Amino acid sequence: MSTLLAEIRELAYDVENVVETFLVKASSSPGKIIQWMKKRKFSRKIEDINRKMCLVFNQFDDCNMKSKSDSSHGTPGRLRRFHTFTTVEPKIFVGHEADVDHLVGLLVDESDRCYPLISICGMGGLGKTTLAQKIYNHSTINRHFSGSAWVTISQKWQTKEQKQKCFIVLDDIWSTDAWDSLKAAFTAERSVSKLMLTSRNVDVAEYVNPKGLIHQPETLSPDQSWELLQLKALPTRGEYIATGFQKLTKLALKCLFRLQSWRVERGSMPVLSELAIYACDSMKELPQGLAYLNSLRKLNLTGMPPEFCDRVGVVNGEPGPDFYKIAHVPEIITKL
Repeated sequence: MSTLLAEIRELAYDVENVVETFLVKASSSPGKIIQWMKKRKFSRKIEDINRKMCLVFNQFDDCNMKSKSDSSHGTPGRLRRFHTFTTVEPKIFVGHEADVDHLVGLLVDESDRCYPLISICGMGGLGKTTLAQKIYNHSTINRHFSGSAWVTISQKWQTKEQKQKCFIVLDDIWSTDAWDSLKAAFTAERSVSKLMLTSRNVDVAEYVNPKGLIHQPETLSPDQSWELLQLKALPTRGEYIATGFQKLTKLALKCLFRLQSWRVERGSMPVLSELAIYACDSMKELPQGLAYLNSLRKLNLTGMPPEFCDRVGVVNGEPGPDFYKIAHVPEIITKL
């Protein structure tokens, strides 16, 4: 299963790269889009993506991954509209356990005071999608709703099917225009179903339903942030998370007073360009893995102990014992 997830992730990166390339070409030469799309190089990329998608879908069958639906109701032989499609439940979850319990309780509330829409809003990277995934896979949600759907809504609802109690998550809605293109599927004023959306824009949540609840998760504390970093990027119980942070470009470790050492595995942060370490008083040395980060262009060490700075710097013309780990970094800033 882990291999399959890695292949899906890699396929998503390929698709994103093709789309971004297309957008750049389209914006720079709007009159030549069709000619560019007909080029063999672009066609080969699309063909390669299609081939990989076919292989991934075949593995779904091999792994016996199917949608789950209750076939005990409805007309025999008729394809039911509402299915439950599994979405990956986050294995690593830190700091928002109370939010899960609170929002699950609101979603299963059927009183007159219940909210028809619950929105999770906040800045990028706050954990909105992870929180929604945790709620979506919660056992109480699975027992309460007869069906659920994550993001995809293929057809509009019909009146006779609105009586079904469903839970729908619309993840990462950026604009009111996006909602306008979807709202026709949500025509019932007093539906027994519940809708949850995640967005970076509070205005979007208010636009969708002014009577809905807007939940804004708090940022993680320094200790929780370090715990999350350990679980994602560092070894745990002898196991390594090989994927790490594939798109992370900037990382700051700030005021982690109990942090003595940390490890960077090869390939865990392949595009990291800036690293800052502030006031981590207990840190003894830099991790050996920094030597693997060829993309690192700037290192800022501020408020670190003098002995730590001596290890990573050059004293009296002699490099410290840790200097070789960061010798490839063009810009190194050290402030006591």
